[in-house]
Amino acid sequence: LPSMDVMVDQLTSTGGTPSIYFKTTQTLSCTCAGACGGSFFLEMDGVTTSDLSYDIADSALATALQNLYASINGVTSVNTVTATFVGGATKPCVDAATTTTTIVFQADSGNLPTLGVTSSITDGGAIAEGAMSISHPNRGSKDSFLCNGIGTCKFDIGKCDCGDYYTFEDAFGGCGKPVINTSSWVGVETCPGVVLQSDPTLAVDKPSSEARLYFAMSANTSNTGLHYYATGGTFDLTPPTLFNMTNMTGGSVALDLSEGFVYFVDKLGGRIDRVQMYNVTKEKPYKHPYSGDLEFTRQYFTPNQNAAPYGLALDLRWHKRYAYWTVPGDNTEGTFKTYGDPGYKEGKIKRCALDKGAATLCTEEDLTSTIAAAVGGLRNPRGIALDLNAEKMYWVDSGNETVADGKVYMSNLDGSSATVLIDKNLTDPYGIALDLVNSHMYIGDRHEAGNTNGAIGRAHMGNSTIKWIIRRINEGSSPWTRVQDPDYIALDMNNDKIIFTDTGRRKIYFASRTEPHKKTGVYTGVHIIENPQGIAFDHGHGYPDASTPYYDCYGHGTCGGFASNFKCTCDDGYFGNCNSTMCPVGPAWHDEAVNENSAHRMAECSNRGTCIRRTGECKCQEGFSGGACERLDCPSDPETGIECSGRGSCLSVELMGFHRRNSLGDPEMVEYSYHSQTNKSHHQLWDAQMLQGCSCDTYWYTDGIWTHNLSDPMGYDCSLQTCPFGDNPNRPKSNMSQFQEFEMQSLACVATTGTFRIKFKGDLSDELAYNIGAVQLEDELQGMKTFGNISVAYTSATDSFCSGTVGGNVVNVTFYSELGEQPLIKYDTTNLGGGSITVVKKVAGEKENHQCSNQGVCNYQTGACECFNGYSSSDGNGNAGLRNDCGYFGISRSAQWGEGNWYGME
Repeated sequence: LPSMDVMVDQLTSTGGTPSIYFKTTQTLSCTCAGACGGSFFLEMDGVTTSDLSYDIADSALATALQNLYASINGVTSVNTVTATFVGGATKPCVDAATTTTTIVFQADSGNLPTLGVTSSITDGGAIAEGAMSISHPNRGSKDSFLCNGIGTCKFDIGKCDCGDYYTFEDAFGGCGKPVINTSSWVGVETCPGVVLQSDPTLAVDKPSSEARLYFAMSANTSNTGLHYYATGGTFDLTPPTLFNMTNMTGGSVALDLSEGFVYFVDKLGGRIDRVQMYNVTKEKPYKHPYSGDLEFTRQYFTPNQNAAPYGLALDLRWHKRYAYWTVPGDNTEGTFKTYGDPGYKEGKIKRCALDKGAATLCTEEDLTSTIAAAVGGLRNPRGIALDLNAEKMYWVDSGNETVADGKVYMSNLDGSSATVLIDKNLTDPYGIALDLVNSHMYIGDRHEAGNTNGAIGRAHMGNSTIKWIIRRINEGSSPWTRVQDPDYIALDMNNDKIIFTDTGRRKIYFASRTEPHKKTGVYTGVHIIENPQGIAFDHGHGYPDASTPYYDCYGHGTCGGFASNFKCTCDDGYFGNCNSTMCPVGPAWHDEAVNENSAHRMAECSNRGTCIRRTGECKCQEGFSGGACERLDCPSDPETGIECSGRGSCLSVELMGFHRRNSLGDPEMVEYSYHSQTNKSHHQLWDAQMLQGCSCDTYWYTDGIWTHNLSDPMGYDCSLQTCPFGDNPNRPKSNMSQFQEFEMQSLACVATTGTFRIKFKGDLSDELAYNIGAVQLEDELQGMKTFGNISVAYTSATDSFCSGTVGGNVVNVTFYSELGEQPLIKYDTTNLGGGSITVVKKVAGEKENHQCSNQGVCNYQTGACECFNGYSSSDGNGNAGLRNDCGYFGISRSAQWGEGNWYGME
């Protein structure tokens, strides 16, 4: 947990200066097999001590740590550190021993960070890897999993989706509390998981498996034993046998799906036994949490009770696993004795822990005396049920046979605070089950109101009034069959059913909980069960059937099974119940600065999107894109959706710097990188690759049109167009008899073989022969997209670009399309056979280069100049021409321009 701080400014004391502080204890361990040596240093919050010798004194070690802590939190009267060597040691590391040093920080902050240790300790002269370690024994060690590692977090609403078997409760966390709807909670058998379909997008969370009803039959036939029905199956066949109980007499049954056991009462043996049921619930090839071979053997659970147990209930909560059972006071059927008669056996209620070795018997705990202290002696306790939500135990006591003295009791799980809930209108209650959703208890009475027939009643768990809801059963004949001996009761909350055995009718019946008189039926159809006894219903909590492709932990982890309370250990990149994964991260578009020049930390979806946990994909907010929503979208055409209107490229600010041109039009890359205060390189600046914009295309001179420059797209989305540029004809002249000069550059080449290349404003020519002629060179240069209209003139009579001697030929290139000062022509002499080229600016361009020559208004929608009156298209040199730039004054209107190119000025 975060550290707590204590403020002492409000404390007063009459006996001196008051003090209040926290103590944080940490342990430094050092192990040497031979002779110790070397040194170590300690670290906290990035601050370290100096090197400390292996044999440093405790006082010197304490001083070093005192200085360490003071450099982090300052010096106060309460901030002190002590170091104590344990076990009589005189130094941190002792030869051939493990030594412990206790370090105690007394400070105004609690739960200080755990010290880090960097060790250069030697053992026998060699560096000993891992010789020193630090532990923080008082630091909290409980797990802290999102949604308890069971559910899936819905981040959009801040709640956990816990599935069917868990729910939220303050004391347990997001999905830490099991959903316990009835008194026969069967525990948890599976980790969270998924059922895959043929279409992966249709994968669904684990459905309930086919619910099964387990029951014991007690008769001297081959069918005697533990059996089960799949409740959606056919009931007119002999039920499958889970365990043969020949020579036993079956009784109550309870399920523990967490460990895979069926617990049952062996009346003949006078004890409780259990049998593993993997052959039923594990009939599937998919991975599950249990290890070892499937077992199908009986295990004795309790010692012989000297009297047969009757009721049986299990508490299957993690770390609170107990079996509870009742032992009637006189268990000889048909020869009941009255309480207090000679030979009467007082009833008992006992419990013992479930988790024991397979070869040992549980150690039972008798709760009878605790209960009797509050309500008197127990007569004939029968059915027992647990309310694990409220941690209460309920049971029925049938009292004396056929006498209306039956009762319902309640106590705490340890038997304390026992009380009588119902002591009227009950004769011989044998069964009880609790509906914890509606706070109802269902009670089976063998002799309701003194009748020879029985009935099922319902009462509120906090009320003494019982209502009889099932007296007759509809078996398709008239009159309906009377209930005779209702003994054991189970509840199917999902299907609104009460399930009970009638040992007199030798059948298992079911009825609606809400409308029992309308939907009463027989589970077994025409098949008569051999004296059904205890029943247990698994509520469909087991594994799905073998044909269902179910994967624990959503296929992204390993189920820890019972040993971990069915939590998943997730594969890398997954968390929670392994149904959630991390999304890509990027620098946060917005977050809280943590320090000077420290913000925009890495965040999922860059804090501009929602993480879809099941797929690990970001759903970005509008205007953002990229796997981590790390890029600001460039604008798009609202009608076509084409980025940058189809006339530009979407580039990051970093790439914009790489594509930058200087004021003369030459490429001049700059790094979006250096800051004088942070000195961070470009890849460290948070927005270098995140902020994006449109870099509009540049058309240059294309398709042989080099007499004037084309209109380039412009604007934040490149939807607008620039207009032609030209010289302002009204600009004052430096020499009134001359127009301003065009740029002229002179090149000189010394070479007698090979080829060269010309580069201008980023465009590179083909390989040109060293002796290329002037006309051909002019054609080659004008074929490049950046030159436009130029002239090439050689000073030498020899029509060869290169000369064998210095000064043999000077090549003058004059720019007529590109106005103003131009960058120097560049060259590549790699293949020039050792030759060289020089370039000088002979005449710097003087002409202005203004949009519409500053004598018109640009229509950015069309890219055409609307010239002021009297101005029209020029040749860039004060004459009429084809530049469309408003740079010529002297004709009223130009036929090639048309009406739309004039801006009204009279």
